[in-house]
Amino acid sequence: FAESTGYDLTVVESVAISPKDCKVFVGACCEPVSGITFYEGKKKGDWLQLMGHLPAISPDGELLALVAYEELLISSVATPEKTSTTIALPKANEATMYKTAWINGDQVAISGFTPKGAYVWIATVSEGTLRPGELITDAVNWESEDLWRVGLVGADENENLVTRRDGAEGKDILDFRYA
Repeated sequence: FAESTGYDLTVVESVAISPKDCKVFVGACCEPVSGITFYEGKKKGDWLQLMGHLPAISPDGELLALVAYEELLISSVATPEKTSTTIALPKANEATMYKTAWINGDQVAISGFTPKGAYVWIATVSEGTLRPGELITDAVNWESEDLWRVGLVGADENENLVTRRDGAEGKDILDFRYA
């Protein structure tokens, strides 16, 4: 339980570490609904908060991406409290986001679930745009169990998206997708 969030249950859901300077960002859910990301302040042991969760760091370690309810927020790792780009995501009643990953220095992939299935969206930071979602699978939606078996895994060294979907007999399938 976190005193700083009104004694609500706070659960670590993801961690992102900058390859440039090893700054740590810890994404938590569930209150407030937009999520919280904790990061270390200037004083040792002093943890500050950002609104939004599912932190992801750009490959060069310069930029931070956070999902804040219905927006993707981009800021500098050096000054994460100052948002430089805001990109609209699907409305909360249409999709629930579960994972983010930088593909390259300008694109962020976000995976999530809708009533129709698991999808991945691509945000282009320099343009402030979000492409329509691409279906990963319609066998799993936001009401399914084992959501962790489906979605975005990350990006490979060739900037391909790596996604996972559930396969036969409990064996998951990895797909490599050109972004």
